[in-house]
Parts: sequence; structure tokens; C-alpha cells
Amino acid sequence: MKRPQADGRLDDLPPYRPTPRRRRLLIALLAVCTALVVLWLMLRPKLQQMEVEAQRRAAPPPPPLPCAASQSQGCIGGTTQVIVPPPPAPTPRTAPLAPAAARASS
Repeated sequence: MKRPQADGRLDDLPPYRPTPRRRRLLIALLAVCTALVVLWLMLRPKLQQMEVEAQRRAAPPPPPLPCAASQSQGCIGGTTQVIVPPPPAPTPRTAPLAPAAARASS
């Protein structure tokens, strides 16, 4: 290693030359383009999802179809199966109940 000169520079290093303006502009342009490409790659799935959702909201659902001649289910005016619980069983009675006034007088 060589000794520094009196002005503080090493005698084997070339003198400092600032980067030319065109090269600095090229470096800045490359940095901005790289950042835009990275952002686009990161946001592309979300943008595609938003586009699909917008198309889904824009298209109205198809209208329901009326019943054909022999169709009875799955259309407007058709029937559907409904599950209804059975009625409660009657309570067994062993003896008829007398009115309250009749029991009180006896």
C-alpha cells in the first residue's frame, strides 16, 4: 500500500470524476422502471380479481324461466318439496273431566 500524499490522496488512485449527467439520468430512469415493474408484478393478481368482480357486478343474472308443459319443479310457478313435522299425538284421557262447579257442589 502506498503512502498518502500531502494533500490526502493515495498516489495509485485516479482522481475523482463525477458521474456525467446523462449517466445519472439513465440510472434514475432504470430505478423508476424497475420499481414500476415490481409494483405491477405484485399487484397483478389483485387487479385481475377486481376486474372479474366488476364484470360479475355489471352482468345481470339471467331471468328465471317459466315452467314448461310437463315441468313441475325448478321453475317459476312450480312446486317444491317441504318437510313438515307431524302433528302432535293426542293425549290419552282415562276419565272425562267434570266442570269445576260440579265438583265443588258434590
